Amino acid sequence: MDTIILLSDDAVVQLLNYVDLGNISVKTGISESTLKNYRYGRTAISDMPVSTRSKLSNAFLYNEVPDYPVHISLDEKSWDAVIERRKEQSGFVDLQLESFSAWYNVMHADMCNFGGNNPRYYLIDASEGIVDIGTLLSISLGIGVMCVVRESTCPDEWLQMLYPASTSQGVDRAWMNVERIKLFDYPEANSAVGIRNHFAKKIDDIMVMDVIRYFDEHHINTIADLFLLVSTDMDDLSLRLVKNELLVQALKTFLRRETQEWAISLEE
Repeated sequence: MDTIILLSDDAVVQLLNYVDLGNISVKTGISESTLKNYRYGRTAISDMPVSTRSKLSNAFLYNEVPDYPVHISLDEKSWDAVIERRKEQSGFVDLQLESFSAWYNVMHADMCNFGGNNPRYYLIDASEGIVDIGTLLSISLGIGVMCVVRESTCPDEWLQMLYPASTSQGVDRAWMNVERIKLFDYPEANSAVGIRNHFAKKIDDIMVMDVIRYFDEHHINTIADLFLLVSTDMDDLSLRLVKNELLVQALKTFLRRETQEWAISLEE
């Protein structure tokens, strides 16, 4: 007897919420009015006939990671395989840069461009960096930021937002073909994200958000911009969580010294 693989209730909810109902109707032959009834709760998804669920599953699952926007969770073996894929693509792996870039791109996205023109996957180890994974997962899909999360590091309360997958076929998870996953391109060091990530690695967590905010306020997008900023008195630099003028002065000194040393290292 052949095994029929069907989308779960949660997967159907994600599909109906994030994919244009007209496109679903075209791919499945299910009327838009029927799909709207399920989307808006007029008909319970748990009562969906097997024939209807099968049409959705055949069109969007194929026992692979769905082709609609979704966050993915990976077991350790699959995570290691994707890390190797990243090394092949970029020559190195920087998990803090992955999570920081995802977070920064979400926080500064043009929400009018809903859906994003160039969706990419970001590798997220929830134990790395300053990212609030709950916020990231909640608001990132709509702007084309999709996360591949190391499942063992994700807090239990957020696992339900992830689609379990594996890089191996024939297991009880959807198959994620690493050849089809479009990982985001690492930004240059001399870029808005590159600069902020550089300092996020070197500054205490209690101050890093203030520094990022400060760079944003002054539109620091290149190292040349940064040089101009640190050559001033930086009188408007402040720390929101720490009211200590000596610490602010020490931070200014650090920013000046680190900028100079970093620029020299990039020229070598």
